[in-house]
Amino acid sequence: MKKLTLALAQNFTKLFELQRLPSSTFGMKLTNALQHHGAITLQKEGRGFHAVLTNPQFLESFLLHTYGCYDLNKWIEGVQHSSTRGELVGHGLSSKTKRIPIFKGLCVASLQPLAVLLNHIPFTLHTPPGGMMVLNYLEPFVLPPEVVVVIVENGENLKNAYRYRKLFDPNRSFIFVYRQHAHTWIGSIDNEMIHFGDIDLAGIAIYLHEIAPCIKHQRHRFFIYDEIDAMLEKGNKALYEKQWHKYQGLSSDMPYLQALIEKIHLARACIEQEWMV
Repeated sequence: MKKLTLALAQNFTKLFELQRLPSSTFGMKLTNALQHHGAITLQKEGRGFHAVLTNPQFLESFLLHTYGCYDLNKWIEGVQHSSTRGELVGHGLSSKTKRIPIFKGLCVASLQPLAVLLNHIPFTLHTPPGGMMVLNYLEPFVLPPEVVVVIVENGENLKNAYRYRKLFDPNRSFIFVYRQHAHTWIGSIDNEMIHFGDIDLAGIAIYLHEIAPCIKHQRHRFFIYDEIDAMLEKGNKALYEKQWHKYQGLSSDMPYLQALIEKIHLARACIEQEWMV
């Protein structure tokens, strides 16, 4: 686990806020690592290059796996104001951090036993509440045709699948799948799919530009809560303002999704999944 300095943490915060910084802010080695992780792209400006934030979720993943930091703002606050190991743990930095491996397989969670085929071998897939499974053999991984695939945006949502299950039809079978490393697989199956992400402009963009193009059939949709109008009234306005500049031109030819985009703009607010658990 690498050491995260206060100055570097503050630079990462600026990147989240400003969406772009001179690449010299991070140095060549770290810039290359961020680019390789998919968090940034480089754009030439004048005589130099700028690091442009392209995927906030990938940057969060990079911070977690590289520095053991899962909440940047609390980490900074903890370093500035805390003096004990216990206080640092409470602010999002373990005093004995362990490196969490970045798995190259398919991360899934199933709250009911599913009879699947994994690498041509019959297998019962069942994970406990709060648990997940990493399947290193991405293909062939075959589900029963009636199972609905719920695609989630991050590992935390996968861990909380048991809490979100109540939002879906109790009479149907679901498997929750983390989108990272899942693109090829979701393009190889015929199961119905639901993209279950944050109700914000970035989440809709992920669905439109990253997930939907991989699916070869039309039985997929972006999950929208029944009480979406009332929820947006109490939504996160700061997050909307943060995303507006980058996604102000976002649109969809799917009427229900375009209507959602317009509702978000009208309310000037977003909804994060964690708010529902």
